[in-house]
Amino acid sequence: MYATVTPSTDLIRVTISNSVTFSVDFYCDYITSTGVLKGQHGFITSNTPTALIQSPSVGQTNQMQALSIYLTSASAGSVTVTIDYYDGSNPYPIYVISLPQDYTLTYTADGSGWQVYDTNGDRL
Repeated sequence: MYATVTPSTDLIRVTISNSVTFSVDFYCDYITSTGVLKGQHGFITSNTPTALIQSPSVGQTNQMQALSIYLTSASAGSVTVTIDYYDGSNPYPIYVISLPQDYTLTYTADGSGWQVYDTNGDRL
């Protein structure tokens, strides 16, 4: 599965759903149709959707290559993480998971797909 966005208002977003205090550290690599590898890093501390991959210029596409989401803290121990494709009007869920504190959600386009790692770095 490749997460690809095309010109318009398309985005790949992450939303953290919970009414708890939390902090999420993320890093996303994506490649443009011209072959340029780009990355985005950030911290999320609210329930507002956060763009991982922005809409590209006309005639271009952006394709997610790798994603890492680490829940650094949560007052209730876990949060719901939703990765979605947003077409400017509607969100379309790609992956949804309840992620405990100190766990990491990863995605790689090399065939590994979605993986979850526990506090010891062991794949679940």
